[in-house]
Amino acid sequence: MNKLSILFSAALLSAAMCACSSHSNANDTAADGAATDSVATAEEVNAQAFATVPALFADSIDIQGIKGRVKISGEYPEGESPAVDSVRHWLANILISQSENKDAHPQLAAGQSLADQVGRLYMADAKENIKAMEGIGVSYGYEADINFGKEFLTDSLVTYYCTSYFYLGGAHGSTSAMAATFRLGNGEQLTFANTFLPDATPKLIDLIRKGLWTQYFNPEASDDGIHSLRDALLIDPDTLPLPATGLTFMTKGMNVTYQQYEIACYAAGMPSCTLPYAAIRPLMRPAMRQLLPK
Repeated sequence: MNKLSILFSAALLSAAMCACSSHSNANDTAADGAATDSVATAEEVNAQAFATVPALFADSIDIQGIKGRVKISGEYPEGESPAVDSVRHWLANILISQSENKDAHPQLAAGQSLADQVGRLYMADAKENIKAMEGIGVSYGYEADINFGKEFLTDSLVTYYCTSYFYLGGAHGSTSAMAATFRLGNGEQLTFANTFLPDATPKLIDLIRKGLWTQYFNPEASDDGIHSLRDALLIDPDTLPLPATGLTFMTKGMNVTYQQYEIACYAAGMPSCTLPYAAIRPLMRPAMRQLLPK
C-alpha cells in the first residue's frame, strides 16, 4: 500500500475518534507539443539522481501539566536539479505556512536545517497555545505531527506528499494531506490547468464523481442512510470542484483526494479515489500524456 493511502486511512480513523510554489515551464509555447529528446534525456538523468535524506525533529514541553508535542519526519530531496529545487520550495511553503510565523525565510539547503527551523516555529506556537489554555483544566494543549516524502518516481516526474496533523484544543484535531507532481527535466509543477485539455474539466469531474461513489463511499456497503453522492456530501455533487490537493500520480493511476470539510463533513474524513491512467490519458494535453507510466 502506498504512503498516501495509508495516511488517508489514518485520517479516517482520526475523524471517527475525535500555497504552493510553482516553477513555470521554460518552453510554455510548446506545452501542447511532443516532448523533445533533450528534455526526455534530462529527465532520465534526473530520475537516477533524485535521492533523498532523512530529516527528523521531535520535542515536547509540559507547562503546569499542559502538554505540547511536535514531531517532523520525512525524506528530503538532495542534490542540485530543477526538480529538487521545486520540491524543496513547495515543501517549505507548506511547512512554514502552517506556523504562526508565516513570514519566516525557509532554510532550504538541508533537510535537517529545515526540519529544525520549522520545529522551532511549531514549538513557539505550542508555548503560546498552552499559555492561552492555562487555568481552564485541560491536560493537552498542542500537537503537531508532520510527515513528508517521495510518493512516486518515474524517469519523467516525481510526486511528493506532505501530511499534517494538528491539535489545538477542542473536540478533535485537524488532518491534511497535500501532494504535488513535478517534471524532472525542468522542475515544472504539474497542475490541472497545464496537464489537462481546456475543455476536459467536465469529463474529469464526472470521472471523479463516479470514483468517489464507487471507491470511497461504497454504495454496496452503505447502511447509514447514504444512498447517493448527494447524501454523502455537504455540497451539490453537480457543482463538485477539482480538489485543493495537487496532482498526485501513483502506480495505478491519478489519486484524487479532498481535504477535511472541503466537500464532506469531518466524520467522512478525506474522500478520495484513483482514476486509472487509461481513463484520464485522453483528457490530457499531448505533451503531458507522454510523462505518464505506460
